[in-house]
Amino acid sequence: MAKTALIIGGTKGLGLSLAWEARRREVWPMITGRSVHESAPKFPPNCGWTTLDLTNQLSIEEFFEFYNCYDYVIWNAGELIEKPFKDLTLKELLRMTTLHYVGPTDFLRHLILWQREYEKSFHLITISSTSSWRIRDNQAVYCSLQAAKSAFTSNLSRELDRDLPGSKTTLFHPGGMKTGLFKGTKTDVSNFMDPDVVAKIIWDEVQNQKSPFKEVQIMRNNDGSPNVSYGPRTSELPF
Repeated sequence: MAKTALIIGGTKGLGLSLAWEARRREVWPMITGRSVHESAPKFPPNCGWTTLDLTNQLSIEEFFEFYNCYDYVIWNAGELIEKPFKDLTLKELLRMTTLHYVGPTDFLRHLILWQREYEKSFHLITISSTSSWRIRDNQAVYCSLQAAKSAFTSNLSRELDRDLPGSKTTLFHPGGMKTGLFKGTKTDVSNFMDPDVVAKIIWDEVQNQKSPFKEVQIMRNNDGSPNVSYGPRTSELPF
């Protein structure tokens, strides 16, 4: 039986590249997101897709009404609001916090309960960012949420290994890809990494992983090519 991958945030960018790479490896992807209907023509053939809005509790609950267990669960959803912290509205702050952290962790809580009910181990793949340990102007909230996402994943991996034997966790920190994340910002993405290349690296690491937990940094060289390293990084100093 072919393995399955649930992609949380797979309608565009790296998430969509991960879905296509999954199909190339004969892993059946289930793509979720808020814009699945608009993005469906770009999806790989014979995949599954359904609407999931991580900022909407009802949407999360509806997803689990027809839940099937998965072999791989990829946490990729997110967006970037780039502006000084003092200029953020409460609505923007709540949206980012819910989309990047509260919604996904609540979703994973439901998912783990279902996987445990059926005694089904799985491989959690978290796509965080080098922003979790780097200092970036006008991204205080985004960077702090990436750091929270990384810390949560590292700690959760111990529980998964204990409570669902055979489960694995991989934490990725890519830095600088040509995706829509930077749309509307002043960031020059001309020498950023190709998400298709990064997706291949991610699946290579995941499918070759032997240990319960692995942390991977995927940083870009000056020419836009990826530079892969392993283990956690120390946070940069602000000055």
